[in-house]
Amino acid sequence: MTKDQAETLAKKIQSYWKQRGCAVTVVTERMAYDPHLRAVRYEIRSDLVNGLCPNCAAPASKAA
Repeated sequence: MTKDQAETLAKKIQSYWKQRGCAVTVVTERMAYDPHLRAVRYEIRSDLVNGLCPNCAAPASKAA
């Protein structure tokens, strides 16, 4: 995705979780030039766990 697309999506993700009372960290990351795409691509990184806010993610249960 382009830089603008990545930044727009990152803002949407942050806004989504902010409306639900969770603060998440979402950043865009510039990746290396891809010769197949003939462009630089951008990716989104976050601290979400399995797609959930880290404060909302339930810990895995341990067998006793």
